[in-house]
Parts: sequence; structure tokens; C-alpha cells
Amino acid sequence: MTHTSDLLSPEENVKQTQGTIFPAPNFNPIMDAQLLGGALQGISCEKDVLIDILTQRCNSQRLMIAEAYRDMYSRVRHSHFVLSFTSFSPSSSAAGQVFSQDLITDLKENLSHHFKEVMVGLMYPPASYDAHELWHALKGVDTEEKCLIDILASRSNMEIFQMKEAYLMRNVF
Repeated sequence: MTHTSDLLSPEENVKQTQGTIFPAPNFNPIMDAQLLGGALQGISCEKDVLIDILTQRCNSQRLMIAEAYRDMYSRVRHSHFVLSFTSFSPSSSAAGQVFSQDLITDLKENLSHHFKEVMVGLMYPPASYDAHELWHALKGVDTEEKCLIDILASRSNMEIFQMKEAYLMRNVF
């Protein structure tokens, strides 16, 4: 049986498996982290900002944003902690910043339903996300065979190996 991938050159085959989101030009993870922090702040969440940023960055850029977010807001959190013991004034600049230091946790706390699942899912490396989906497909009495087939049949051997590693390391959310 001849597969479509057998008919393509190696370059075309690689292009076929790269995905559809390419690295954003003029990427600035610190600016994106600040915008996300602002969007997640307060009672209502600015979903449009989350969509504009997280869906227009490739996975490696989203991981850099998460790191910048953690670096940025762990200092705010730390300074808030210090301020809360040195100055009992709730009007201090950091007092209104209630960040968990982790973008994924903040997304989980501020979003709901399917939108939360999508935004949180975007923040994980593909192998970790696939491992998570496989874990859900296998848990419980009813195995979701369609999910297993969709994931495993569409991944390369290397991607399946990385997925296995993520699954074994419990690097799934």
C-alpha cells in the first residue's frame, strides 16, 4: 500500500507535519506576558487579548511567554508578600495583583468550560498535551478508542516516543 507521505519529498513531508501556526514576527515574550497579566486581572477576563496572543504564537513562543509571566509575576507576588508584612496598607501598588506566578494556573482560575480547556491546552508542549488526552481516553471503564486512534495514527514514531516519555514522567496536566 502506498501512503501519501511516501509520494512526497522529505522537505514536503516535513512541511506537512509542521502545523499551521508559525513563529510570530517581532515576538516579545515580556510584552505578551504583561498583556496576559492585564487581561487576567480583575473580575472580568479580557478573552480577546488571550485569543489574540495565545493563538497567534507557536508553541515554543507560548512556552517563552509562560516563563516570562512566571518571572514577572513571581516578583510581583514576592513584593506583595513583603509589602503585606512591612506595610499594612491595602492600597499599595502590588496589593491588587493576585497572580499565582504560573500562567497555566491563572488561566485555569480565570476561565471556564471549553474556553479554559483550549487556552490551557495551548500552553503545553504537544507531547504533554497528547499524553494528557491519552490518559483521559484510557481512564475509567469506557476507553475512548476514537481518541486513541486519532492521536496515535497521526503521530510519527518520534512524536509517540516523546508522548510516552511525557506520560511516564507524569508531565501531563
